[in-house]
Amino acid sequence: MKKIEKRVSKSFFRRNLNFLCFSLIAVFIVLGTAGCDETSQRNESHHVERREPGVSIDEYRQNAENKLNEQLKDSSHPLRKRVEEAHVTVTVNSAYVSDMKIITKNGKNRIVKESDIRRIEVDITSLWAGFIDRGKTVVHLVVEDTGDGLKPIEADISYTDAIVNIEDPKFWFAVASVVLL
Repeated sequence: MKKIEKRVSKSFFRRNLNFLCFSLIAVFIVLGTAGCDETSQRNESHHVERREPGVSIDEYRQNAENKLNEQLKDSSHPLRKRVEEAHVTVTVNSAYVSDMKIITKNGKNRIVKESDIRRIEVDITSLWAGFIDRGKTVVHLVVEDTGDGLKPIEADISYTDAIVNIEDPKFWFAVASVVLL
C-alpha cells in the first residue's frame, strides 16, 4: 500500500500545545547553560589552547535529541498518548526525534546561553501498530523565542499512515460523504 502523506491543519494539538511541548522546552531549559561557559584547556608541549565559550549547535542539538529520546521511551509520555488519541485504533510502540533544526539569533554556530536560540524545529516520529502494521506518524513541533524565552508556537501532524485521524477535518468530511451516499 502506497503511503499517503496527509497535511493536517495547524489546529491539531492546539488545545494541548503547551502540555505536549513541556518536555521539549524542559530539555532546552536544562541544556540552556549546561556546559556553555566551560573553557577547554589543553597542555601540549607548554602550549595552552582555549576553546570559544559555549557549545556548537551540533553538540547542543545532539544533547537535546538524546535527552528528548530518553523521555520518549516512556510509554505514558504525553506525545505518545496524544498520537494514540488522535488515531484511536493505534498503539504507539516507540517514538524518537527524527529531525531537529536549531537557528541562533546571531547566525553563529555556537550557543553560549539559551537566549542565543531564535527557533527550534523538531520532528518526532511515532511508530505504532493498528489496522496498518508498522505505521508511523510524524509530529512537527516549533519552539521560538517570543521575547519571554522559548515558547511553543506550533504543533501538528506532518505525516501519517493512519486511516483514522479524529482531529483531521478532512477525515470527518470523508466520513460524511460516505454516509450521505
